[in-house]
Amino acid sequence: LDGFASKARNTYTINFRDEEAGFLAGALAAIVAKRPDIDRIDPESGKIGLILGAKTAPIDKFRVGYIAGAWYIDKKLKVVLDYVGNFNDTAKAREIALRMRGENVRIIFAAAGKAGLGAIAAAKDNGYWMIGVDVAQEAKYPDAVLSSIVKRSGHVILKIIENVVNGKISAEKYFSLGAAEQCIDVSTWTRESKQNLPPDIREQMDEISDKLENKLIIIK
Repeated sequence: LDGFASKARNTYTINFRDEEAGFLAGALAAIVAKRPDIDRIDPESGKIGLILGAKTAPIDKFRVGYIAGAWYIDKKLKVVLDYVGNFNDTAKAREIALRMRGENVRIIFAAAGKAGLGAIAAAKDNGYWMIGVDVAQEAKYPDAVLSSIVKRSGHVILKIIENVVNGKISAEKYFSLGAAEQCIDVSTWTRESKQNLPPDIREQMDEISDKLENKLIIIK
C-alpha cells in the first residue's frame, strides 16, 4: 500500500489518490471554519491549518487537494501550512499546531503519520479541532478530532482477494484507488462524527464525496 512492490509473483501495488483525501479534508475544514455553532470555532478567523510530514511527492498531493477543497467552499480562506520534516516527531507537530492556534486557526488537518498525534493531543486543551487521517481517529480521540478522511485499506484487500479467488484478477500489478472505487471517504457514519458534526455538514460532505465518486469534481 502507498508504494511500489517488486515484480515478484502475487504482489500488487495499491496507491491511493491522496489529492482526493486532501480535497475532502479541505472542504470539511472550510465548512467547519465558518460555523459559530461548533465549539472552539471562530467564524471570523478566515483561516484553516494544514500540517504535513515531509516534503515528498505523495504528501504534496495532500497539499494540492486540501487547498483545492478549501477554495471549492470559500476562495477567500487562507490555508496556513507547515511541515514537520518527518512522520514521527510528535513534539514538533504539537508545536506547529499551537503556533497555528496562536494565529487563530481553529481547525487543522494533519497528514503527518505518527507525528500528527502530537497535534491531536493538544487540541482540546488549546481550543482547536483536528480532522483525522487514514482511519476514523475520532473514535479514539472524540474530544480532539471532529471527523476523519479514511482510506478503506481493508476494503481494497478484500476486493483483490475476491478477484484472485474468482480468477478475475488482471495481469496488471498497479492500482490507483480513490473515491470512485469507494476507497477514500469522510467518516460521517461514526457515532463520534455524528456527535461532533451537525447533520447538515455531514450531508454536505456526503454530497461532495458523491461528486468525487462520480467524477463531477476533477482535481488538477
